[in-house]
Amino acid sequence: MTRPANTSLSKDKIQQLLAAVGANSAKNISEDIETTDYNWFQPHYFSRDQLNQLNLFTEKLVLECAAKFTQLYRNDFVAEMISTTQCFAGDIFNRKDEQTGTDYYIAFGPDKNQPVGLIGIPLKSAMAWTTQILGETGDIEEVARKLSPLEESLLTDIASNLIDAFAVAYGSRNFYMINGITMGRLPIELQGAAELCEIKFKTGKADSNEGCRGYFLIFCEKLNSVAGKNLQAATSVPDKDVAKAIQENLSELPVEITIELGQTRFNFGRIMDLQAGDILMLDKRIDEPAGFIVGGKTVFRGMPAQSGGNYAAVVTEICNKK
Repeated sequence: MTRPANTSLSKDKIQQLLAAVGANSAKNISEDIETTDYNWFQPHYFSRDQLNQLNLFTEKLVLECAAKFTQLYRNDFVAEMISTTQCFAGDIFNRKDEQTGTDYYIAFGPDKNQPVGLIGIPLKSAMAWTTQILGETGDIEEVARKLSPLEESLLTDIASNLIDAFAVAYGSRNFYMINGITMGRLPIELQGAAELCEIKFKTGKADSNEGCRGYFLIFCEKLNSVAGKNLQAATSVPDKDVAKAIQENLSELPVEITIELGQTRFNFGRIMDLQAGDILMLDKRIDEPAGFIVGGKTVFRGMPAQSGGNYAAVVTEICNKK
C-alpha cells in the first residue's frame, strides 16, 4: 500500500480539523495546547517524559561502552550518543539509505528464549575495531568483504564487551550472546510490527577525531524499567473500576440526534421547480411516530410536540431494546 506523501498532523491541520467540525473555540485551543508534528507511521511506545528518562540510561550506556573499549584496547577511548529513536522492525530492515545487508548482528538476553535485543555493527566499523586489536594501522578497505575467521572471533569479543556495557547500564549481570554472530542476517526472528528502540553511538580513540559507529536495537518493552514506564499500575486497577471510569467518560460524550418526520422522493427536475409555499407530502400519517436517529440508526420513536416556543418531540418507544 502506498503511503501518503505527508503523514504529519501539524498545528495548522489541527486548526483546520477543528474548524471543519464547527469548534468555536479552535483559536483558544491552539493557544492553550502546544502541538508538534506527529508521524502516524512511527511507534510512540514511550511518552516524552519517558524518553527523557531513557536518555539518562543511554548517556550511562555510552560511558560504559567507552570504559569497556578502554579496557579492551588498553588505550583511552571515548564514546558519544548519536540518536535514540523508536521504530518498527520492518522499517529498520527496509531502509534504502544504509547498507544493513553487510552489517554484523549479535543478539543478547538472559537466555536464548528471552532476547532483549541485538547489536548492529556496520562492516566498516567491524573492520576498524578488529584491525585495531591486531595492531594494524592505515586506512580501512572500502571494498566490502566478510571478515576472516580470526576477525570474526575478535569481533565476538568486542560484541561481548558491548553486551557487558549494556548490562552494567541496565543494572543486570545476566545477559549473554544468543546464537552467535551473523552477517546480513538476523540471529533472532523479528516481526515487522515489533517496536524497537534504536540507540546509535560512536566510539573511537580519545586522541583521534575519527570514530566508528554501532547501534543497539532493543525491544521497547525491555526498556520499561529504565524509562520509568510502569505497566503494573495499569493492571492493578480492578475491572469494575475500569468499567465505571469508561462508563462515566462515555456518559459525557456529546451525541447528535436527528428527528425524522418522514421521507419523500422527487426527481431532480421537480426539485429545481420547488418554490416558497409549495407543500411536500411525506410518507407518514400525522399519527405515526417520528424516528429518532443516532449514528445512522433509529434508536427511539416519538411524537412531534412543542415546548417553550420550540419544536420538541416526546419519546414513545425504544427500538431494539434487549
